[in-house]
Amino acid sequence: MKISAKIRKTKAFIYSDNVISGKTVACGWILKACERFQYDLTREDLTYNLNEVAKITMWFEEVVYVPELGRCSELPLPHAFWLQQLYGFYYVKTGQRRFKEMLLEVARKNAKTFYAANISLYELIAGRDMFPMIMQGANSRDQALICTRMTGRLIEKSPELNNILSTAALRIFRYGGEAVKVSYKTKEREGKIEAMPSEPGDGGNPSLYVVDELHEATKMTLIETMKSGQGARRDPLGIIISSPGYNKQGPLFAVFRAEAVKVLDGVLQNDRLLAIIFEQDKEEDWDKPECYEKANPMLPYLPNLASFLDDRIKDAKNKGGSVQVSVKIKNCGVWVDSAATWVDSEVIRQNEHGVTY
Repeated sequence: MKISAKIRKTKAFIYSDNVISGKTVACGWILKACERFQYDLTREDLTYNLNEVAKITMWFEEVVYVPELGRCSELPLPHAFWLQQLYGFYYVKTGQRRFKEMLLEVARKNAKTFYAANISLYELIAGRDMFPMIMQGANSRDQALICTRMTGRLIEKSPELNNILSTAALRIFRYGGEAVKVSYKTKEREGKIEAMPSEPGDGGNPSLYVVDELHEATKMTLIETMKSGQGARRDPLGIIISSPGYNKQGPLFAVFRAEAVKVLDGVLQNDRLLAIIFEQDKEEDWDKPECYEKANPMLPYLPNLASFLDDRIKDAKNKGGSVQVSVKIKNCGVWVDSAATWVDSEVIRQNEHGVTY
């Protein structure tokens, strides 16, 4: 199937073309995700719904304000790449949404919480499910509440959403002044967003769950509980958004990332998983400015991000140990093997002298 001119003008396609051509710096996993996307556009069993693509793009660019800017902002190409896929692909035969799960791995300061909260609001107010139940989770309830608080901030800072708030159709429930739950109710629609408790019980019946910073988790209970409750939903969705970590035996690396890389490598078939992994190709690239963008796709859009990374890396090298590990994980997109560095991996590599034992 030929890719139409209209699809080629979407931000998702432009980004994929830029990565494949080498115009945009990206790691190997993102290159494979771009190649997968362009191939999927030629499949006859899938349709790429430009109306849904326009709808989610308009939500981000014309409805919700970025709190720090006090205005709407254009959807940056790297985030448009996964967002327009998530909402654009549908099966021709059933009309169902193609993707049921997404793993987005990206360094901190790349707007993870903003996108998690914004997707939650979109599904609550404008999504296809008329009775949405949206659960926001993390490794602890306190961490999950960070996303719920951001959801409240987005409503307060966005005039259109604030107008709905004034009609009482949209409500923010607070504890200690902070948002802990959001509800929306009209004649046609009724739903809610809330933070997952630390012990989610039976998990309810979520149409969407969003889990932030899963790299700290040691077990899969939270996500399995949410997934097991989605059986009655026609178009359920689960999103994991996280930076890397050091627990390679934990579920993020050993289960979810392991599946994602196999899908991108083509050795495992999971047509319902959208795998987006922004990270370094090699650990020794963590401090190279020309590689910053591989784990920090927002680098071209945030003027201060490059200097921030320079300062963080300098501090990491000076202090070493757990500080260096933290910077590698959170800011440079590197999976490490322990919570503290004894001897830097680059020093070890330079002194191997060809010894493979």
